[in-house]
Amino acid sequence: MNNKLILGLLGACAGIVALVAQEPTIITITGGEKAAIAVPDLRGSGEAQNFMGAFNQTLWDDLSGSGIFRMAPKTVYPLNIPSRPQDLRPSPAPPPARRGQTASSVIPSCGGSCMSDWSTAPVNANFLSFGYTGVQNNQLVLFGYLYNLAQADLNNAQVLGKLYFGSMDEQGARKVAHEFAADILGQFGQKALTGSKIYFTRAGARIGGAKEIWQMDYDGSNQRPLTNYRSLCNFPAVAPDNSRLAFTCWLKNVPQLQIF
Repeated sequence: MNNKLILGLLGACAGIVALVAQEPTIITITGGEKAAIAVPDLRGSGEAQNFMGAFNQTLWDDLSGSGIFRMAPKTVYPLNIPSRPQDLRPSPAPPPARRGQTASSVIPSCGGSCMSDWSTAPVNANFLSFGYTGVQNNQLVLFGYLYNLAQADLNNAQVLGKLYFGSMDEQGARKVAHEFAADILGQFGQKALTGSKIYFTRAGARIGGAKEIWQMDYDGSNQRPLTNYRSLCNFPAVAPDNSRLAFTCWLKNVPQLQIF
């Protein structure tokens, strides 16, 4: 993947770096309407379940924040949530008309096991993301899928099916959620911010205290300090080739340019 970081200032003393992702455009939405996507909460087996709260919130926020989807509200989802492709069935046909009656166009519900349960009211989604997580070799493993609900044939409905690996903690859960979301967005030709970092100045606890350079993920998570000069450090900036970070720091009462 060709990645490049684009720096923008956050206020007077912060920098933001945006990662450019792949552009495998395979889905085109016409007519000016947003594609509706259903993003049910995924479940995890064993210890992985402990981190699904962080995963599910991150995945939802990434897709919702992209601005390209209409997010189908979770309150209208069926009770049965698929975890694997084997859990989904083709949409059933409407019941045949009885003698003297007009044929019904209402498709029977499968409680969430049929694609029509997600593509028709009340969900009315065009796409469905689903999957599950587990533990393998002390790693968090995500099995992530995206299905195009407009396809009548299950074999043609799968748009994305991929394995993702992260550490067995909330940071690992957010990592695989970011990567899954990035791959979903990539199917629509959208650039994801996965791997982006924000560099900013953060003051100490006491008034007049030191200000250090910090970094965090683009969604505000994983905040940590980069410097420990116990002085005034500000104005972070990233080199055009993304290889170095420069900032100003007052050392011995003299402003000096520091390069990481």
